[in-house]
Amino acid sequence: MKTESLDTNVLLRVAIESEDDQTARARALLARQDRLFSVSPVVVAEFVYVLMSHYGRSRAQAADVTRRVLGLESIVCSRDVILAALAAFESHPKLSFEDCLIAEQAGATDAVPLWTFDTKLAKQHPVARLVA
Repeated sequence: MKTESLDTNVLLRVAIESEDDQTARARALLARQDRLFSVSPVVVAEFVYVLMSHYGRSRAQAADVTRRVLGLESIVCSRDVILAALAAFESHPKLSFEDCLIAEQAGATDAVPLWTFDTKLAKQHPVARLVA
C-alpha cells in the first residue's frame, strides 16, 4: 500500500471539534481503510504549536490531542520519538516541544550529545550539552 502525506491543517481538522466541510472531508480521508498517511515530525511540531497558540490548549491538552491523533491506524510516523518528546514536553514546562523533539530524535539515533547554546535545554534534557 502506498503511503501518502498529511499537512498540519488536515490533522487539525481531524483533532478539533468542528462541523464544517473541511473537517468532514479530513475525517473521511483518514477513515479510509485503503490508505496510510505519513506525518513528519515537523508537522507534529507545527500541530502542537497551533493547538497551543491558536486554540489555547495547555501543554497537557496539546499532548493528549496529539497522542490521540497519532494513534489513528492510518497514521505512519516516528511514533516512539514523538511520544517520548511529548512526555519530555509535559515534564519540562520551560522547554518547547520543538526542543524536546530535537533532543529525543538525537537520543533515538544515538547522535549524542546534542550540542546547544540553549541553557534551558542543556539543564533539563540528558542528551543536551552546552557548547563551551
